Amino acid sequence: MKNFHSQLKPMKAFLFLMLFTSVFNAQNTNIIPALKEIESGNFDEAEKFLESNIKSNPNDPSLLFLKAVITEEADNAADLYSKVFNEFPNSAYADAALFRLFSMHYANGSYKTAETILNQLKEKYPSSPYIITADRAIPDEEEIKTPPVQVEPVKIIEKLEAEEKYYFTIQAGAFSNVGNARALKNKFEQKNLYSNISQKEVGGTIFSIVTVGRFQDRNEAEQLLQSVNREYKLQGRIIPYN
Repeated sequence: MKNFHSQLKPMKAFLFLMLFTSVFNAQNTNIIPALKEIESGNFDEAEKFLESNIKSNPNDPSLLFLKAVITEEADNAADLYSKVFNEFPNSAYADAALFRLFSMHYANGSYKTAETILNQLKEKYPSSPYIITADRAIPDEEEIKTPPVQVEPVKIIEKLEAEEKYYFTIQAGAFSNVGNARALKNKFEQKNLYSNISQKEVGGTIFSIVTVGRFQDRNEAEQLLQSVNREYKLQGRIIPYN
């Protein structure tokens, strides 16, 4: 794993307090000291704790949750959170794993998936403290509309002074590790593609949202979407350009 002292954005303190006050299962490793290290920004210490314990307890759900928290790659982290919930639904951090999955999908704009996960959280863990934090209005995922075509009268062009108007861009990924976001942005820029990083907070976690391209026409966006998804093995989606 990489050093992420200056890259990974920690969850807010109140979310960690939820983790610290979770019912501790005596059969699982106590990861609270490592979570406190993460809260304090001591990611190396948390990583050392994980490495010293997970070799002898590779299927400990608490350690799997800790591994997910400090995993840089979003898809790998999501797989670990899913494993904690699906294979160890009675573990101390199963509801926290579901909440983190919800936050990741919500930040990535996958609202239907986020809503499904939120409903699972409510159904499986009705007394979970994460429900209040996660419960919110879920936007309609199919809300992007192509702007109407407007026919304007022919004008004499004096000079190109008006800035072009863009309607679409591609959300390529959402990362809790800003270093990963910057790396993807650099890859796009090396191919002379416009790319941008914006910040989005979901339930106390800061995600770095990477977008690529800006388009007036949705068909052009679709073409680039297919290309970047294939070349970079992404699951990007077209969103409105702000």
